[in-house]
Amino acid sequence: MLFLGRSGNDEALERIASLMVLGLVADDLAHTPKISAEKAALASWLRQRTSVSLRWLSARLQMGHDTNAGGGTRKMKSAALRRCRQARAKLQLLDALKEAK
Repeated sequence: MLFLGRSGNDEALERIASLMVLGLVADDLAHTPKISAEKAALASWLRQRTSVSLRWLSARLQMGHDTNAGGGTRKMKSAALRRCRQARAKLQLLDALKEAK
């Protein structure tokens, strides 16, 4: 399961929304590439917003080695990097919507 151990419906809903915005389903994370644009964007977004470790992120997002969660964007080709930036922009929209409430 992807969600953090802390309680709170708001946090759980936020995590679900972040997956939905990126077109990911928690059960399908194993079937997507370890270093996908969406996973890299979600990992960096969660890393900035929480205190979870790279090891935790790589395990939950099924990214393989911990360094994939921290520096996966360095290994991407330009098209995937563009998708990663687009995914980050979508996640930042979630932050803006949350602040607007």
